Amino acid sequence: MKLLNSYIRLNLCRLLKTPQKLVFLIVLPLVLYLLGVFLTAQTQGMPLFEFGEYYLICSIVFSILINSYLYLSRNMLNDQNNHFDVLLRNHKKYFLFNLSYVVVSGLIVFLTILLLFVLSWFYGGLVWSPLRYLAFLFFAFLGFVAFSFFGITVSLAPRKYFALIGYVTLFVAFLSGLFLPMESLTTFIAPVMRVIPIYSLANIGWQFIFFRLYQPIDFAFLGLWTLGFLSVALIFYPQASEYSINKSPSKK
Repeated sequence: MKLLNSYIRLNLCRLLKTPQKLVFLIVLPLVLYLLGVFLTAQTQGMPLFEFGEYYLICSIVFSILINSYLYLSRNMLNDQNNHFDVLLRNHKKYFLFNLSYVVVSGLIVFLTILLLFVLSWFYGGLVWSPLRYLAFLFFAFLGFVAFSFFGITVSLAPRKYFALIGYVTLFVAFLSGLFLPMESLTTFIAPVMRVIPIYSLANIGWQFIFFRLYQPIDFAFLGLWTLGFLSVALIFYPQASEYSINKSPSKK
């Protein structure tokens, strides 16, 4: 635990030394919320409140998504390419160091969600009971766990495919209702998007916020995707035997 705490502090310090990255990860979901609510309200000619709840869920899911990809998987991939195992000496330390990335990513998501709550209160007039806010955080935690395994899985892919995975993920997020309501999509695209974990997580949030009956299929799809990402991570995550101090760090 002591070693994990030291790694968390180390990665927090590293992140604070590049504040532009931290600001980007926090501000982007806030911008999505503001633009989504404003533009949709303008085009539909309806009050901001009508869309504030919808885009609050979108922004929370988007925050989880970009943190898993741009922070968690990117840092883990860079460490692997730079043979960071040489510095950490053994597999246990390397695992704890990666776990510290997950914790820091969770802290970023938590801070972003708190800012979204404040923004939705000022901009959309959305005010709930403390218990309901806690339910939002629990929903975000479940999504964060699922997409952390996604981030770990992406970090195991060859570096040359990293950017391509990002473009595909962003495109899928666009078609999964995070930027445009699912109802506005072409009929033949919508059924395909409904099996994507981004949509499943968002739809669970929309069902919660709009007091709809939960659809077990969304939990099933999200659970299956999570198990799939977890399986890949367990199978392909670097094993202890691969971590040898005979490797030399890659030259920059």
